[in-house]
Amino acid sequence: MGLNWRAAARGALVGLVVIIPLSVLNEIVSPGSDGPKGVWVGVLAVGILGAFLLAGFVAAEREPDLPYAHGILGGLGALVFWVLISLVRDVFTSRSPHFRDILSAALLAVAFGIIGGVISNRRSVRTPET
Repeated sequence: MGLNWRAAARGALVGLVVIIPLSVLNEIVSPGSDGPKGVWVGVLAVGILGAFLLAGFVAAEREPDLPYAHGILGGLGALVFWVLISLVRDVFTSRSPHFRDILSAALLAVAFGIIGGVISNRRSVRTPET
């Protein structure tokens, strides 16, 4: 049994569906990088982490044989899609991407993707098969 790339892609797309509106809301609430952004930064950050968790969960649910690997791929896939969209946006707005921020986000995507895989695995263990 190998990796199910469709399951990973499905999880990544679900995560992206959550991340895109949060990113748009972030641009509306805090236009520009100067000054304090208030409590919205924390709320939106928790939402993004939740999206990584959801991506990992969905990917692991679609392929329960390797829940942790698919959780990682779901979370990282959502991040990759998000970074690609951000890079295209940055080309038109003359922003420069910060490599260290992308690496930090990748670490968080992996961590929360695994947590999604763990939740999926625990849930499938408890669910009796009939």
